[in-house]
Amino acid sequence: MPKALILVADGSEEIEFVTPYDAPEEVFTRAGFDVVSAGVNLKHDYAHLSRNIRLLPDHPSIPPINPSNFDVLLLPGGAPGAKTFSTDPTVLKLIHDFRSAGKYAWDGDVVGVDGCGVVGGEREKG
Repeated sequence: MPKALILVADGSEEIEFVTPYDAPEEVFTRAGFDVVSAGVNLKHDYAHLSRNIRLLPDHPSIPPINPSNFDVLLLPGGAPGAKTFSTDPTVLKLIHDFRSAGKYAWDGDVVGVDGCGVVGGEREKG
């Protein structure tokens, strides 16, 4: 069974988390993926999302991850969440590791991945 890891931070956009997780378009769970969610720098055990919805991820923080155990990494958009992702060393390493392993690392908000200087699996210089 294919497996997806979706990260979530305080300020992440609800629709960009929920839609890929289980959308009517048969994304991830409806497509047969085992989906795991993990929080990034949460103030509580739950993520306080951009529209005041609280979401309890499977893991309140990122557990040790081996990219070979997953097929895709997803970082939902939402400016505050994207800023958290773009400055978190564990997230940056995960993006690098997923891309180096030929896995998908997709970001719903361009600021999250591209804005943190991670392009093509490598961190930009300068």
